[in-house]
Amino acid sequence: VEGFTDTMNRGGVIPPRIAIDAKEFPGGEKGALAHYVGYRKTIEINPKSPHWERDTAEQQYQRFTERWSSTPNPNSTFFHETGHYLHDVNIRNSGNYVKRSVRDTDAWMFESWRDTAQTVSAYAAKSPKEFVAEVYAGHLDGRRYSRDVESLYRTLGGPEVRMPKPATGAGALGPGNALPLPDMNPPGDWG
Repeated sequence: VEGFTDTMNRGGVIPPRIAIDAKEFPGGEKGALAHYVGYRKTIEINPKSPHWERDTAEQQYQRFTERWSSTPNPNSTFFHETGHYLHDVNIRNSGNYVKRSVRDTDAWMFESWRDTAQTVSAYAAKSPKEFVAEVYAGHLDGRRYSRDVESLYRTLGGPEVRMPKPATGAGALGPGNALPLPDMNPPGDWG
């Protein structure tokens, strides 16, 4: 829950459905942290992944220093998967040839594009969809990229990150000194 709250507080949007269910990760994906399923518009979290059983901040930092991930943020998995969701929304009905190609084949059209993706992370270089999700995760963590990376991100239909405008009363402590989310202030005695 904390990862999705952090995602929304940083301007991200989450899909209509989130599942935490190891059954959705067959044997070959046992170590997978999470994935996005486009036809269900669902992010599925694998609770059996060893990543969640240990210090996630330390593990994510290691993934970052090994250049596998675009950000050391412990919530980067949530940022990344919401990036897949928003990218899917952006390219789903696009008439643009490049975006259709990404949607249908998820293969690099040019080797130079893969080289550009490699500057973000090793995981970003796997495919155009992973590149977009990795750059989006970095954006949510406040990272900036080269002109080439940003240009490719836009070409592939990468979603914009827009910081939310705090709602009236946002930041006021609520019952039990809880700090409500800016877009989720319930009615009542919140200061």
